[in-house]
Amino acid sequence: MSLVQFYHQAFDATTQFFASGLALIHLRPKQYATLFPPLLSMEKIYSLIDEGKFPVLEQLAPAFTYCIILSIIRYLLQNFLMVPLAEWSMQIKSVPFVPIKEVDKSLPFKGAKVNYSTADVENVCQKTGRQTADVKKYLTLRKKYHVNKKKIVKYVEAFWRCLFYSTFSYLGYRTLFTPDTAEWVADTKFHWEGWPYHQMPAIALLYYHIELGSYVHQLLWTEVNHSDFWEMFAHHLITIALIVTSFVTNYWRVGTSILFLHDLADVFLEGCKVLNYTSKPPSRRWIKDYIVDPGFGLFTVNLWL
Repeated sequence: MSLVQFYHQAFDATTQFFASGLALIHLRPKQYATLFPPLLSMEKIYSLIDEGKFPVLEQLAPAFTYCIILSIIRYLLQNFLMVPLAEWSMQIKSVPFVPIKEVDKSLPFKGAKVNYSTADVENVCQKTGRQTADVKKYLTLRKKYHVNKKKIVKYVEAFWRCLFYSTFSYLGYRTLFTPDTAEWVADTKFHWEGWPYHQMPAIALLYYHIELGSYVHQLLWTEVNHSDFWEMFAHHLITIALIVTSFVTNYWRVGTSILFLHDLADVFLEGCKVLNYTSKPPSRRWIKDYIVDPGFGLFTVNLWL
């Protein structure tokens, strides 16, 4: 068996597993009938489903397989490319750090701005039998380690998001502008006109699968210790809900347009974040002045247009 055959078999088996799980939910149009125009009968929706011309929840199963694939890709890139690149870009020197449990228990790390008093340090020295100078040196090293780790995490997250938003923007472009510009892009009335008879092409379905998989993946990878954890968690949940809702109501034309616009804007945002972190060393301040600041301006213009 070739590697390609193994991939396809693994992909199909995983997708079938998730499809079985989604089938157990048994979400059908009558359960979200309030989302449809009142003049449209449920009988018509169900007849379109039977004809395979109206989407159902189980068709989103591949998204969860893509979530696993994206997580594997992210893990490999993070450890073998993005972390070393972050250290090089921000000129961070890796310093060996071995936690001292008895010190951490008495003087836990509470943030870069928290400093312990000399009395606290001496109290720990009496308990552990360590020298005051050694404990102070350890606390300084520990702070530096956590500060650098936080910088690297931020860089890696921005780099990863810039990478996949760029990829999704390309996929969105292929969906909406090739081989010809989609009619609902050329004339926005076609986002609605002709609904619910908008049959979804394969490229648009793939776009939905990968986008939904990416947001489920982001939900799982959200850093718990970030100050904006709950805001980002809510953002991902709401985005997932909007993607799923637009899919099962067959408003995928609206969904693809919105996804493309947001992805395109986020390329500028995340790319500028990466360059902003790169500009932190004094020798690279010119990056912020000549690239980052204009880039954030482009993001703002792109977002509002």
